[in-house]
Amino acid sequence: MKKINISFISFFAMVLACVTLSLISCMKEDDYKKFTKGGEISYTGKLDSIKVFSGNKRVVIQGLLIADPKVSKCVVYWNNKADSMVVPINRTQNIDTLRVELENMVEGVHNFTIFTYDNLGNVSVPTYVSGRVYGDRYASTLSNRPINSAFTNESGLTSIDWGAMDRLSGVFATELTYTNASNDLVRIRIPIDSLKSVLSSFKEKHQFNTKLCFCPIRLVLIHFIQPPTACTYPSLAKRILLQFI
Repeated sequence: MKKINISFISFFAMVLACVTLSLISCMKEDDYKKFTKGGEISYTGKLDSIKVFSGNKRVVIQGLLIADPKVSKCVVYWNNKADSMVVPINRTQNIDTLRVELENMVEGVHNFTIFTYDNLGNVSVPTYVSGRVYGDRYASTLSNRPINSAFTNESGLTSIDWGAMDRLSGVFATELTYTNASNDLVRIRIPIDSLKSVLSSFKEKHQFNTKLCFCPIRLVLIHFIQPPTACTYPSLAKRILLQFI
């Protein structure tokens, strides 16, 4: 039986591995050269720490320009690059905040692609971010807060018992407006967690107006406020409590 020279096999394997790595390295270098025929690629610094603030038919994109002092403009694309906005940039020696406001946006979720450029035409790697635009469709789904009961007692204090609301809608407060006995207009904001409100010196047999305030997400530009709803309750006339002897 022939003996196999282990050392020879190991040496042959090492040579084969080196040749393979060399071929791969050459292939990668050739591929790289295809993309750098004009010389070394120079990227500008990209927009960092990006936030998208949602609004009513608009959004604001905000980010930081940290490292590259040569950046001279920013381009934001959306709607599969069918729409875009170019924003000139004047860099300082500090960290700069860029704020891009997009108006007249279509309601719904939008995907944004952001590039920065310098005066030589060098471009950054793309940055991708998504944001939601609110509008009439969202507003139409909002409803005012139900009232379980409302009455004024013999002491002149008016009590309103509020119905529960789905917090997932973004509701956070009720704005209530009423006229007091001195004919002054009083406006108060009631947290949505409060289930009962007491109004002092409410003018008898008058209406009060309620409207709800909605904040659908944390990063929002404007609160949605429902149109006021006028509430008239027959029981708002003073309720005389019976005294049992």
